[in-house]
Amino acid sequence: MFLELDGWKTEVRFAAAHFIPSHDKCSRLHGHDYGVRARVHGVVKDSFIVDFLELRRIILEIIGPIDHRVIVPIVDGISSHREEGNQVIVEYQGKKFSFFLPDVYYLNDTTSSSEALAKQVGSKLWERLSPNENVSRIELSIDEGPGMGAWVEIHR
Repeated sequence: MFLELDGWKTEVRFAAAHFIPSHDKCSRLHGHDYGVRARVHGVVKDSFIVDFLELRRIILEIIGPIDHRVIVPIVDGISSHREEGNQVIVEYQGKKFSFFLPDVYYLNDTTSSSEALAKQVGSKLWERLSPNENVSRIELSIDEGPGMGAWVEIHR
């Protein structure tokens, strides 16, 4: 059995700017209104697999720090970044951006794709839900728009 949360319908969303240097069009700085969808698989215990309101609250806590920020991948590869005072300098393909440090969300990956975001948000959700032994698997999607998302699956 599983339960499902659709962030487009339940206001589990965030807005952020990002860039993907390895992609022609997406290498330009741009933004999305992201939606989060989740499925939690397991067995019912004390009436629930997980309480919907608790699941929603946990996901909102995880995505809150990303909302209305610039997502900067911190594993140097195609792009590089450095902090200079209260600025984050990002460089790639001859481009150089300077962002105010409090406006930046660091993503522990080489890219800021939906796939990378799903992996990080999904891992954080699994950390929060896995102590609940009746939860056996989660699936989480970060959507760049309705119907366009990257799913990650994590299980015991």
